[in-house]
Amino acid sequence: MKKDNRLLWADNLRFAATVAVVILHVSVSVEDGFETIPLRAWLTSVVYDVAVRWCVPVFVMLTGSFALHNYDGNFKNFLIKTFQRIILPFLFWSLVYLFYYNGGDLFGDKINSAAKIHLLLTKFATGTAVHLWFVYMIIGMYLLIPILNRWVRLNNKAEQLFFLGLWVFFLFAKPLWDKYDISFDSSYFTGFIGYLILGNYLNNETRKVNSLLLLFIFLTALLYTCVRTYYISVSLHEMNETYMDNFMPNIVVMCGCIYLLFKNGCMKFPVKMGNIITNISRYSYGIYLVHLLVLDLMLKYGNTFTAIHPLFYIPLLSLCCLLVSFVIIYVFNKIRYLRIVAG
Repeated sequence: MKKDNRLLWADNLRFAATVAVVILHVSVSVEDGFETIPLRAWLTSVVYDVAVRWCVPVFVMLTGSFALHNYDGNFKNFLIKTFQRIILPFLFWSLVYLFYYNGGDLFGDKINSAAKIHLLLTKFATGTAVHLWFVYMIIGMYLLIPILNRWVRLNNKAEQLFFLGLWVFFLFAKPLWDKYDISFDSSYFTGFIGYLILGNYLNNETRKVNSLLLLFIFLTALLYTCVRTYYISVSLHEMNETYMDNFMPNIVVMCGCIYLLFKNGCMKFPVKMGNIITNISRYSYGIYLVHLLVLDLMLKYGNTFTAIHPLFYIPLLSLCCLLVSFVIIYVFNKIRYLRIVAG
């Protein structure tokens, strides 16, 4: 089903992933207080965190579903669009975060000019804000699209499934590889490229999996991740995110389930939310870029929910952060020159 040439299920999923990534970072801000907050409050933040850990991989899967599938072979046009839509907003917001976090060093007298240049280069090489790692990764994925597009068109489903099978196998096998220092190079079948191919594969898959089974598997993986995270963190007396990693099999399972639940129409939002979903989906990249700045400012100066239990605090702060981020990007997109860098 389409609305204004946009797939409803894809808009719904992109909207959900955008909301989820805000919830994720709000939850992490609570988890950081592992040693200073009550155990139940901390565990609540872990449940929220785990419940939305699928968000970043799903963004990559959506890229595989549409950007990878829709590449038309016009390489020059593709590079121009990638620069305009992805890289230009990234450079702008990277500068914003650089000035926000390091403006005092860059414009003050504490360090000399050589140190300032070194700081500038280092920050742009590693990311001026913690969440911008995603953009470095997605740029790499986009640069692979012209190559992978031909590969997925020439290969049938069985061959794509073979690659995905190897990808999943090495996700499970990686601990053994690391433990026994096995020389076999598995890097060809690891990383976010698997999510890119998985998104393309599932988007073209016509068979439907029972929605109750998908929901059961998702909740089982969620519970498993929460339990493992709880016991390891408590035993180590510090927050441990080993089982929340994007490439842990339990997270991969959650990503596949949530993708199919939306694609099969099992998870959708009320019709009255149509305009909200479409707009947030349209501006999802810009919201992703700006939301951590908004959240940081809220935590520093405008956070009025700290006395509330995380069960309510996390969704309330997430909603406020999402709304402010959306308004900023929406306004930017209404201004002639700012829309170029808004995202």
